[in-house]
Order: sequence, then C-alpha cells, then structure tokens
Amino acid sequence: MTKYTTDEEIIKLVENDHWIHGKSLRLIERENGLSNDTIRKRCVKLGIKTKTRSQSLLDNEKHCPHPKGKDHWRMNNLEASKRLAEQHSRAMKENNPARNPAIRDKILNSLQNTLKKNPTFHESLFIDILTKSNNSFEFQPRLEKYIGDFLVGGNVIIELDGRGHASREASDTVRDEFLCGLGFTVVRIDQDLFFNKRADKPVVKGEKLFRIIKNLVPSFNIPDFLPAVDCKYRVRVRKPNPFTEIIY
Repeated sequence: MTKYTTDEEIIKLVENDHWIHGKSLRLIERENGLSNDTIRKRCVKLGIKTKTRSQSLLDNEKHCPHPKGKDHWRMNNLEASKRLAEQHSRAMKENNPARNPAIRDKILNSLQNTLKKNPTFHESLFIDILTKSNNSFEFQPRLEKYIGDFLVGGNVIIELDGRGHASREASDTVRDEFLCGLGFTVVRIDQDLFFNKRADKPVVKGEKLFRIIKNLVPSFNIPDFLPAVDCKYRVRVRKPNPFTEIIY
C-alpha cells in the first residue's frame, strides 16, 4: 500500500520535491513508497508540468551521486565486475520474452503486418512492376523465423537490399543459409543499383535481374514496358542442396 494516494498529496510532492528540491519523479516515488510511474501518470492525468528526463537525470546527481571512471567500484574489482556481467547476460537470455515461441510468433506477425502496410519506395516500385507484368508474388512472406521481401514462383526469394545491408553481410549469409535449408533460392540485389532515385536521370535497371529470375522461375513474365538499359551490376544468388553462392 502506498503512502500518498490523493491528487493533493501528489501535487504537493511534485511542487516541493520535484521543482524546489530538484528530485526526479522516480526518486520521489522510491522515497515515499510509491510504485513505479505513479506520479508521472497522475501528472499526465491532472495536466501537471514536470521536468524532462534529461533535466531530472542531471538534478538526480545532486541527490544520488554515481562514481565514474577510475572512481567506479568496477575499476578496482575486475573479477566481480566480470562475474556480474556474466550473470546479467545469462539472466537477460533466460528472461527474454522472445524465447517464448508464442510471443515470438506474435512479434513476427506484428512485424510482418507493419512491413506489408509500409513498403519502402523501392518495394512499392517492384510491386508495381510485378503487378503490371502479371506475375504472381507474395510481399513480405513469413518464412519460419524470417520475413522475406518478395516470394516469386513459390520458392524464389527476392531481397532488395538497402544501404544498411552493407554492414550486415554476415547475418544475411546466416539468414540465407537457413532459408536455403528450407529449399528456397535467395536472390539479392542492391536496391540503388536496380533504381537510384537520387540519380540525375533515374531509370529502372531490371533486365539482368529479371533474366536471372526467369532462369529460376520459367513461368516468370519479363516486363516488356521498361526501357532497355545496360545492366552492369552484381546480383547474388544463393541456392540450396547444397548451399552455394553464384555472383552474376
């Protein structure tokens, strides 16, 4: 049971401890036996102005000093510091909700719905091209524990890689190897090489990519409404049984 519950008592605490004495809302809650976030929620309800989080953190230093650098206890007790870090790491892994299959499934479904509703510029362009050329495809398909960009022909995954993939090559390889283990073929292309919207005269360079897809999916219809452009770029194809990579 908390000590302060009425609006008048909350208002008094905020005016005196928060604004005059410079304490954070959480520190006030701890000192007065209030549960976490009680004061903030009440302030929102009553329309009471409070300090920003950064202001509160600076003010808290006056009441709860935290030794830093060489004065921090960990600097003089590396053995205990290492043991504590290992304990925290183990606890985080064991208590991670995403380890629960049901919760992980909900997270993936939510992510899939979000990605489907908010396609990137290049994804929207690719959707239009595939639709106008009468190709059947699935956008943002759920593939076990991963979500692909496009699934064509039932077993070919097309990935339009943005700039962030330059630093994720190792994780992308692990992902592709897993998907190939399920029998899929993964085709990767840099989205800016396919269509660079920042170029002076942007043009879709799809011939090479579409020819590769056609070789993998015989029923694929190569779009005939796009301009013929010399396609000098790299397409990475990863095939299953066994897992192999071909660069075109």
